Amino acid sequence: MDNVERNLVTLSALATSRPPHPPGLIPLLKRAPKSVAWKTVKAYWLLKREAQGFFHRLERRRIAHFLHIGKTGGTAVRSALDAHLKSGDYEIIFHDHAIGLKDLPRGEKFFFFVRDPIGRFVSAFYSRQRQGRPRHDVPWAPGEEAAFARFATPNELALALSDPDTEHVAAAVSAMKNIIHIQSPHWTWFRDETYFLSRRSDILYVGFQETLDEDFSLLGKLLNLPESATLPDDEVTAHKNPAGVNKQLAEEAIKNLKAWYHRDYQFLELCRAIATQIRDDFERRSSRPKPAGTMDAASPHSFFPGHSAPERDCGEGTPVHLGGAPFP
Repeated sequence: MDNVERNLVTLSALATSRPPHPPGLIPLLKRAPKSVAWKTVKAYWLLKREAQGFFHRLERRRIAHFLHIGKTGGTAVRSALDAHLKSGDYEIIFHDHAIGLKDLPRGEKFFFFVRDPIGRFVSAFYSRQRQGRPRHDVPWAPGEEAAFARFATPNELALALSDPDTEHVAAAVSAMKNIIHIQSPHWTWFRDETYFLSRRSDILYVGFQETLDEDFSLLGKLLNLPESATLPDDEVTAHKNPAGVNKQLAEEAIKNLKAWYHRDYQFLELCRAIATQIRDDFERRSSRPKPAGTMDAASPHSFFPGHSAPERDCGEGTPVHLGGAPFP
C-alpha cells in the first residue's frame, strides 16, 4: 500500500469517528436522557403529539415530517412549504437540524433531501465562513474560528487532509470535525443502514438537491399541494451562496473528500434506489384507469412530472466545479 492509499484509509477511519456534540439546548438535553429537564421536555412533546394525533384522526389527516439535513436545499423547500402546512393530504411538521429519524414516531411519514457530499462540503464551507449571513447570523464556535483563520477556500481545506505536514493534517481534520454541516454526514440523521431500512415504509419521499425543481414538483403531488406551492427564487430566502466564490477543487482534494465521505456515498446509493421505487410506484398508480367518479387527468395525483426541469443550484449560486468540469 503506497502513501496515497494509506492516507485515504486513514481519512476514512477519521471520518467515521464521532463528531463534536452540536450546540444548543435540545442536543444538550439529549445527552442527559435521564435528567428531569429532558424528561419534562420529552413528556410535553409526547403529550402535544398525542393531542395533535387525536385531531388528525378526527380530520382524517396524516402527518408528514420534514427532516432537514443541512445544505441540501432544505431552506428553500421549507420556505416553499411554509404557507401550505395544512393545504394538502398531510399536515407537514418541520424540524430543526438536531432532530433525526429516531426522534420521529414509527408509522408517521417523513421526507428529506440529500446532496452529493462534495457539493455539500463546498456549500457548507462558504455558508459557515460568512456565519450564515445574510439569512442567518450564527457566530463561529472556537473550532470554526480556528478553521477559517487557517483555510480560506474549501480546496485548501480538502488538500490539507493529505498534506505531508502532519500538523497541517491535524488542523484540517479538526476543521472537518468542527465546521457546522461539514461535521455532520448524512448518516447523522438516520443512525445506520439497519435502522434506516427498518423505517422504509415510513419514507414518503427522498429528493435530491441537484434536481430540486423536479423533485419538489413530485413532492407537491405526493402531498397533494396546490400549484401555488413553489420554490423561492430570491437568493436570501433560498439561503444561497453569493455568486463568484471559488468552488474549484483539485483532483487530490476530490479524492480526499471521497475518502472522507465514503459512507455518505453509500447512503446516497441507497437513497437513489428508494427514490426510484417511489417514482415507479407513483407512475404505476398514475397510469391505472380511473373508475367513474374518481379524480380526473388534471388531478395532482394523476400524472408524473417530466424529467426536463433545469438543474437548480438550490441554495448556493453556480454549480460546484471539480477540476474544471461542471458538478455533478
